[in-house]
Amino acid sequence: MAQNAAQFCPQCGTLIQAGQRFCSNCGTTLGINASAPTAAASYVPTAPNQAGGFGITGPTVPETDVSSSSPPITGQDPYRGSTQAVPPPPPAPTYNPYDGSAPGGAQTYEQNASITPGYIPPPAGGTYAPVPAYAQAPRRSHGCLITSIILLLVLAAGIGGFIFVNRQLNKNNGNNPNTSAPSSGTTNNGSSNGGNSGASTGGSSSSNVASSEQLNIKITYASLNLTLVSAQLASRFNDDTSSPGQTGVVRINLREDNTTASNPDYLESDAMHLLLPDGSSVQSNNAQQDISPAAGVSRQNWIDFPVNTQITLNRLTLRIGTPTENQMDIPLQPNANVSKYQNKTSSPNAQFQYAGVNWTLKTATLSYSYNDRQATSGNLYVILAFDAKNNTSNGFLDYPGSFMRLQAGANTAQPESATTMPDQIAASSTASGIVAFLMPQGTTSFTLIMLAQPNNSPPISQVTQAFQIQ
Repeated sequence: MAQNAAQFCPQCGTLIQAGQRFCSNCGTTLGINASAPTAAASYVPTAPNQAGGFGITGPTVPETDVSSSSPPITGQDPYRGSTQAVPPPPPAPTYNPYDGSAPGGAQTYEQNASITPGYIPPPAGGTYAPVPAYAQAPRRSHGCLITSIILLLVLAAGIGGFIFVNRQLNKNNGNNPNTSAPSSGTTNNGSSNGGNSGASTGGSSSSNVASSEQLNIKITYASLNLTLVSAQLASRFNDDTSSPGQTGVVRINLREDNTTASNPDYLESDAMHLLLPDGSSVQSNNAQQDISPAAGVSRQNWIDFPVNTQITLNRLTLRIGTPTENQMDIPLQPNANVSKYQNKTSSPNAQFQYAGVNWTLKTATLSYSYNDRQATSGNLYVILAFDAKNNTSNGFLDYPGSFMRLQAGANTAQPESATTMPDQIAASSTASGIVAFLMPQGTTSFTLIMLAQPNNSPPISQVTQAFQIQ
């Protein structure tokens, strides 16, 4: 059966459809019979040539009549060398546009900036072919990336703002455990505090305060000056971090002033105990500052004790001091009498001569504490202040601990190691200082002994000086 042979443009070899008058590629005008059917071309293999290959006899193309009204379509037949209608071109060679070594490959494409995007340059003598959509590189947009970055920044800013606002709210609501705030309530004797006792009591804010006492008691412990400002009874306090389950809490608000050059280094829970009416003792379980203040520090503090809310504040007693120390019991009553715990001082102004130096015992003081230490249980410190004037031409050189003793009844004590009395008194000079002794509590009559030094040159005789502290 006869078939319509494919026709091609004589100029560029592009396939021509039936009835087509112009080449779709190069625009060449086609003859009226350009699309006329022709006999199918046949290829007859020949015998192998001398090069070892097979020859191919070109297709036989029958001559066609060309209308005198249209120019003849001619071309040189590469197979016959005669002027005939152009046969179909051989199939275009397959090439890789991304292979730089092939003609029209990737290297040629990159160097030819004038090639229209979306097309791959053809091989030599070929035609342009559009790149299929699936083979084209997708266009990448930076819009999504920029949007993601902006969203992350907004999210980070929002989290930071939330944290800041939350902290401010907690601070304003009194949730800072290191902050004390005023409290409200009435004293247990029925007197009104005007609905806000914070300014007067120095207490902590809580709507659960059942009663409070204004104390204003001053006491010295371990050489620290303490002021018991107020006592409060409540079911709980806003800044109470003690374990849950307790039925109530007594809070002692106080001021601590350390005017010494050192820290006594005690724990508030060890040094503070609450005595209940039945004689039992309750140890502190919470404090705003739980360690004694450093040298030169003045601060506000509070100490909590777990109790039953049915107790009465003015029947309680605060015990200050550890079991091994000389403890002080302070009633939680306004302006309680604590004179027995205050220092007692006398001024003997007693004069005597020892080792050629004129000595004056200026003052003698009984105290519960000395040099940031509390006196041990059953004892008190006896603190002596001296003036010493050396009118001789020889200097006096000796440590007080080697030649001073204090006697009370059958008890004799050496000086404490901490002293301000100098070891040397130069010739024609005056020195002063204090020397402390730990003596049994309850003694008021003492004898200062300046020990004999027979081996000294010249020998030094013993001297005694009696005095009292009333």
